[in-house]
Amino acid sequence: MERKGIWGKIKPNTLAKKCACAICIVTAIMLLAAGSRMSDWIYHFLEPKMQQDFTVLNSAVVTKISYLLHQNTQYLLKLWKNDLLISDIVQYIEDGEEKEELKKEIEEYLVGEYRGREEPGAILSSRNVIAVADWDQMFCQPEMEKYGEMIMESPWFENLKENLSSTPTYEHDRLKRTYSPVFPENEERGTQEFISLAMLKETEDHQIVFLMTEPFEEFRNIFSDFLNADVKDFCMIGKDGEILFQNMEDSAFCDMKPEEIENLFAEEQYKTNLTEIGGNTIIGVRTSYQIEQMKLVTCLSKSDFLHPYESFVAMIHGIFIAFQLILLILIILILNRSLSKLNRLASQMRGVKGEVSDIPKSIKSDDEVGMIADTFYQMMDQIRENIEKIKEQEQKEKKVEYSLLVSQIDPHFIYNTLNTITYLADLNQTEDIMIINKALIGMLRDRLKMTKLQIYDTLEREKQQLDAYMTIQKYLCSNEISMEFPIQAQYAKVNYPKNVLQPFVENAILHGIVLHRDENGRLIPGKIWIDFSISDQRMITKIQDNGIGMSQEKIQKYFYDLPSGREEEGEIDMREHIGIYNIRMRMKYLYGEQFQIDARQRKEGGLEIILKFPAQQEK
Repeated sequence: MERKGIWGKIKPNTLAKKCACAICIVTAIMLLAAGSRMSDWIYHFLEPKMQQDFTVLNSAVVTKISYLLHQNTQYLLKLWKNDLLISDIVQYIEDGEEKEELKKEIEEYLVGEYRGREEPGAILSSRNVIAVADWDQMFCQPEMEKYGEMIMESPWFENLKENLSSTPTYEHDRLKRTYSPVFPENEERGTQEFISLAMLKETEDHQIVFLMTEPFEEFRNIFSDFLNADVKDFCMIGKDGEILFQNMEDSAFCDMKPEEIENLFAEEQYKTNLTEIGGNTIIGVRTSYQIEQMKLVTCLSKSDFLHPYESFVAMIHGIFIAFQLILLILIILILNRSLSKLNRLASQMRGVKGEVSDIPKSIKSDDEVGMIADTFYQMMDQIRENIEKIKEQEQKEKKVEYSLLVSQIDPHFIYNTLNTITYLADLNQTEDIMIINKALIGMLRDRLKMTKLQIYDTLEREKQQLDAYMTIQKYLCSNEISMEFPIQAQYAKVNYPKNVLQPFVENAILHGIVLHRDENGRLIPGKIWIDFSISDQRMITKIQDNGIGMSQEKIQKYFYDLPSGREEEGEIDMREHIGIYNIRMRMKYLYGEQFQIDARQRKEGGLEIILKFPAQQEK
């Protein structure tokens, strides 16, 4: 009897008990599923952000390595161009008698180079050079003889002549050069771990190879950025995919197929490619000119990604379990009392057939159901008044949406600007730092105006913002771009929609000018022209550039296929030409069908964009 009495109390024969029983079962299943899959869910959720973070880290390391590689090339190039040194070496080889004085003169040319400051974050570099004439006669400073012997005895040096002869060169750069694998430390000879850069000098009758040696410790100092971020699997790759250095013996890079390796590295320097193979994320980037073929590969496993977030994963797991248990208890406690009131309230709601009518306020209580009922009654009593309030609120929300579209700024642009400031700080170029910093502050200050929902500004102020933007872009593009934007005096105070021009200039640079290379892969200096006029009470703005232009298919897609405002996010490529999309949305909001945008290829090369919309009153 007692057992039947207990079973009668807990038997799910009412709506409340059925709901409680179903919730308990669902909660148990969710807890079991979450326990086994929580890490995978969090990994897939955080994966894009983590990949972006590691890509930024990779770019920072590559920037430092590229600085060392560039200095190495410049150091050897000075010796390669030294006609007196070449003449002395040739004379020494061709003269049958020993000439100790001449040899000392040659060795004086081969003095090492030491650069950098002993301070945190500074890039230290030290270089020494060994000259080998006709592949067997060595010249160097006495302390470098042991390094020269170690190089000349290596398999790499045995194949160096063939490797250099097969090295492709540019029309403007005939220097044949290549990097060696890392030579390990040799206690017997007293040599440190080092890497060598070989550069070939050919005379009429002789071949001279300049072998620069650099302590690999200087590269390890840079790689400490990886180790500090718990990235342990990274490699330096040379010609034909040869591994010059790998931090782990069982690197995931070693398991990649040749075609996968070929697709991993872009043709241009600094461009990062990312691929996923066998559960590992592989990041590849070219760190040097193509002729040197130096590349960096970073391999990250799922555990590498999640390692910095272990405490976060544990916290989320604990929160999820606690939330489920608390939710279950609360629902069981309140369900029985609340369901009856909810049923009565649902009946009253079903009685409303598209029009406002008086509803008896029969449900009164202090719990959530009572609050819902009171809210429903108030909503029905005041619905006409609320319709007007909703309309006003929608207008305010549109203005907020508009201001958010105007105030967008690319975080990568800010990162690259700050990275440039860091680089200039290493070079003590304080004047350049002040120029960039002032320009960036001006742009960010202008974005803060969006808190006041400012839609228009004077044309003169818009030009000032463009000048600040171009100041930063000139530093990022090594002064290879310029802009002409003359404003006639009568147009200086004309009201102009904020931040309409800057996205077009940004697209001209990122999708046109920086991709415009000559046949040798060198950046062609970019030029942007902006012309403004008013005709028949309409503003006419022309933006032109000399970049690579745009196909007719893309012109049709980005400039003429007007969005309806209902597109799903996946239907719009938010990573390419987002500025054009935002401008069209903003202009559609401001001017409707009176806004016109046209785009076409320039005969001289590049793109021409014409904006037409009603003129605004002057301030």
